[in-house]
Amino acid sequence: MAVREFTAEGAVHLFSGLPSALRPAHIFQAVDDEQLRAQLVGCNLYLVTCRRRILVDPRFIDLSGDTITGHLCVARDGWVALPFRFRLSFEHHLGHPESLEVMVATGGTHVAVRRGGATIFIASHVIVAQAECDLTAEERDLHVLYVGQGIGRTGSKLAIDRLSSHATLQRILADMHTYHPDTEVLLLLYRFDQSRTIVSTGGDMNLEVAAGTTEDGLHLKQLCDARIDRRARISLAEAALINYFQPPYNVTFRKTNFAMQRKLRLLREVLSH
Repeated sequence: MAVREFTAEGAVHLFSGLPSALRPAHIFQAVDDEQLRAQLVGCNLYLVTCRRRILVDPRFIDLSGDTITGHLCVARDGWVALPFRFRLSFEHHLGHPESLEVMVATGGTHVAVRRGGATIFIASHVIVAQAECDLTAEERDLHVLYVGQGIGRTGSKLAIDRLSSHATLQRILADMHTYHPDTEVLLLLYRFDQSRTIVSTGGDMNLEVAAGTTEDGLHLKQLCDARIDRRARISLAEAALINYFQPPYNVTFRKTNFAMQRKLRLLREVLSH
């Protein structure tokens, strides 16, 4: 006869804000840049991703008001130039866009915005993500190659610290350079510093509850009082993302069926780290 173990069931909802995106070449700069490190505080979970390279055409760039116009070079049946419009944020022009100069790096990897003696660099992947352009969803999309974490024992360690000496990242970069030279690698850094516990009595309420009244009440109290610390949130998010995306360079958690009773031990181990 089918039964349900308890009246109430629990789940954990993990969520993060938008990621900070870096190119691999920026890791070593970020490690020693205190201002940039401050912006990345709490970014302990990272995704190594890739897509077909998209560059800014250095031959065509213009600034009208606070909007940059130009062309993105996209690999379709050969290279295709797609016009784009990218609106600068207030931090770029401080209310005076007429004082700006714009130029494109020779390789098309970024746009330089110069204001007086200061220059701000806008990477091509930022323009791809935010510009008005006739790109397909597939061209904008990112393929997840690897998911990992870097938190350290004291909590002061960031994902960039882990990535600055990461053998798997080096292997990925070597593979992309050798076998997929038209591909760019991007690092997405997430915080996952928020979570909430969901308690539900969903399911078939006609089933008999196996637990006694006292045990069932204690279980409900444990669900309501549950608190998951930061380290556990990051570990759970890492396991869930690996299980969902099936990144080819990950091994652990790729084929794990967390619904199986014998796999609950693995979840307990993750939470205890």
